[in-house]
Amino acid sequence: PLFQRLSEPMTSDKPIPASGTLLNLPNAPIEVLHIKHAEDNNGLIIRLLNASDTEQTATISSNLLTILSAKLCDLVEHDVDMLAVTDGTIQVNIPKRGLVVIRCQF
Repeated sequence: PLFQRLSEPMTSDKPIPASGTLLNLPNAPIEVLHIKHAEDNNGLIIRLLNASDTEQTATISSNLLTILSAKLCDLVEHDVDMLAVTDGTIQVNIPKRGLVVIRCQF
């Protein structure tokens, strides 16, 4: 989770840095439509739109959290396919004028 209640025990000895980038997201022509908690409370949902007329590759990473797994989802957040996570980084191809939904777990 991205927060911790006061009554919860610490889950990691690794402190969170004082500053950093939570998510490194792609630049234009890829547009970030939504970033939200998954409806089933199982990860973070990221919706990306390729606004160009050619296929694009989107790269997502984090400087503060480690992305452990990622899945492609349909529009209603049902898992469709696994995405490879390499050193905490995800790459996904987005077809021209296409939309992708990604579930990230940290």
